[in-house]
Formats: sequence, structure tokens, C-alpha cells
Amino acid sequence: PAIAIEVSGVNVPGVVTARHERILVRAGVWNRLLEVEARTAASPITNDEGAAERGALIAVEPELYDKLRVGDTVELRYVALTVLDGLPNNGFARFSAQPPLGTLIASARPLLPYVLGAILWLVLLFSWAKWRSDWIAALLFILMVGGGLYIGSGWPPPAPGGPRAAAIATVRDMHRVDRVWGGRRTEAEDAVQPYDIVELEFVPSGASGPVVAVDLVDANSVPGLAKGARLPIHYSVEHHRWAQLDAAARTFPWKNMRSFGIIAVIGLVFVGGWVLVWRRSRNVSKPGSPSAP
Repeated sequence: PAIAIEVSGVNVPGVVTARHERILVRAGVWNRLLEVEARTAASPITNDEGAAERGALIAVEPELYDKLRVGDTVELRYVALTVLDGLPNNGFARFSAQPPLGTLIASARPLLPYVLGAILWLVLLFSWAKWRSDWIAALLFILMVGGGLYIGSGWPPPAPGGPRAAAIATVRDMHRVDRVWGGRRTEAEDAVQPYDIVELEFVPSGASGPVVAVDLVDANSVPGLAKGARLPIHYSVEHHRWAQLDAAARTFPWKNMRSFGIIAVIGLVFVGGWVLVWRRSRNVSKPGSPSAP
């Protein structure tokens, strides 16, 4: 759909009808999705006055999301293909202010660290296959185990630099994580330290509307923490969507590492056996070795 917009789309006027800041939580991993609803005529190209209007749900980046307000007149890049209706991000429109493939980029951005990690792992794998270096094998093992531990333990994103400011936030929603590596499936591990993914809605100083921050805290470490509660926070002045609850404990990343000790051991045995087999095959193939032809 995003490619169809670029290939056959035209610029048409529209109006912003709604804004949505969604926090998606799956198996203890959270992502943010910013979407803006816009409406335009069903057939602006043919100027069919009798046609009903069409609404598009468009994924956007934080900078554009914060600029747009309900009722704003905007320009849309629009493609008149009704077959695209109902597809993710509604398929048939993006804001002209977005770059080409802007809706695809915005919706896929939360997955970027995982994609980059997978690409790096593949590059190291192909490099090891070509040069058979012990250093590359070690890097492969560190990336595989370290990445798994980072994702599975629910390690929070790094805190941005710069000053902090105090505010009062409303707890929009909470998600308890007490099982790791599989959510609530039977094969998942019990978390050594359960934790809560907390959505915090507040209005930063000087902002024209609320934003939603996400804080990860030890379960039962914040008195009065419940959906709808208003609690004190400190947030980043430069990055408004980073905030933390005051007086919360955050020991779960380290404690939950113990849940993955068996995974690290299995990985170490696997890689160690892999290296030993490779070394043996290399020694056997060397000229002058007992088994060499």
C-alpha cells in the first residue's frame, strides 16, 4: 500500500479528525504507535460530489504527531484504490509532510533495533563463514546471548541526557509482566521479579496537549499505583515521552537475568561445541596431518 501511494497517488486536501497514541504490549515487550485520523473526499480526482468521504488512519513520527491538531487542514498524498481500505494504516493515504513511504517507516520504527540486530548477526555469520575467525565467533555468541537477555529481561531503554522536570501524571493503563520468554504460555518462565509496564499521561510544560510516557517498575513498589491514579513523576525536558515515577524500584532487569541462566549455558555449550568441531575439521584438512589425503 505504501508503494501504491507513491506510484499512483495525488495530493488532495483533507482534515484531521482524531489523534491516537497507542502503547502496544506483547509478551512483555512494549512499542509505541502514533496514528492520526484524516478525512478526505472519496473521489477527489473525479470530483464526485455525491460520494461519501473516506477516512485514513495514518502512522506518523512524534514530531509530526505533536504538530497536528484535530480540525487542522492538511494535504494528503492519496490513491483512489478502494481495495486498499481496511489494510494496516488504511493504505490509501499519507500526509504530504511525510517522506516517501512515511507511513511504513513510522509503523515499522519500533522494530528497527531488532531488525538492525538481526542484520548485524547475519553480517557476522557470513564473515565467520568466510574467514573462520575465533574473534568473529565470539562476537556472534555475545550478540546472540546478550540480545536475548536484553529483550527477555525487559531491560528499559536508556535514559536521555539533559534536565528533568516534575509533573503529575495520570496512569492511563498498566500491564503486569510475571512470566518471561513467552508471556503466559505454559512454557514461559516465572519472572524472579515481576514488573509493571505503566502508561503515564501528562502535559509537559509549554506543550499544547498531553503525551504518553512508559515507565517499567518493580511490581508493588509504588504505593497507590493503579489505573486512573495521579502520581508524581519526573520527565525529560528535551524528550517529553521519557518519564519515571518518583520513588519506584527498578531491580527487575538484574533479578530476571537469573531466569535466563540456563539459556546462556545452552548457548555456551552450543557455540563451544561448534568451535571445537570447526577446529578439528580444520586441523584434519591441513597438509601433513594424519588424516589428510
